[in-house]
Parts: sequence; C-alpha cells; structure tokens
Amino acid sequence: MGHAMTTASPPAKGSTVATYRVRPSKPVALTVAAIGLVIVVLGIVLIGPGSDSAWLFWLWVAVGIFVAGYTLWAAFAGSGFFQKITGDQPPPARRGMTTTRE
Repeated sequence: MGHAMTTASPPAKGSTVATYRVRPSKPVALTVAAIGLVIVVLGIVLIGPGSDSAWLFWLWVAVGIFVAGYTLWAAFAGSGFFQKITGDQPPPARRGMTTTRE
C-alpha cells in the first residue's frame, strides 16, 4: 500500500508567507547543556577510557557533548534552530521554546 505524496502549492502572488525558526529558550538550553555535561562526567567516572568497554565510553562522551553543543548552538547562535516552520500564521507557542521570524 503506497502513500500519496502531497506537494505544497506556491504562495499566491502578493501573499506573504513567513518562515519562523523555533529554538529552545536560553534557560532551557543552559539546563540541557548542564545535563549533557553531567552525562559526560558520569561516563568518565563510571565507565572510564581504560575499561573493557572503551567503545561505550567514547560513544557516551560523544553523545553528551553533542547534546550540550547542539542545544547551545540552537539557542545562542544567530543561525541556530531546532525547527523551521513556514506559514501564514505564527506557530503555536510552546513552553521552553522561542520563535523568531526570519
């Protein structure tokens, strides 16, 4: 059973379609970054680079650094975002997220 593909029609001439970037709020980003760093510290303390599971250690550290870095980039970088939404109306407000119009 196939899925039907839908295509968005281009905006009508003279209409304005806005693009919004959705990003985490700065307090939420700092909290998530702190959690990412706790993940890294726990990996260093509990697993350690010299253990038999060195691959797990490096994966654990990489995930923690990625979570912290991506969240900080999304919140603080001028070009950072989690999601882009295009439409006539602004997207609904969500707790812990900020929306800016491009």
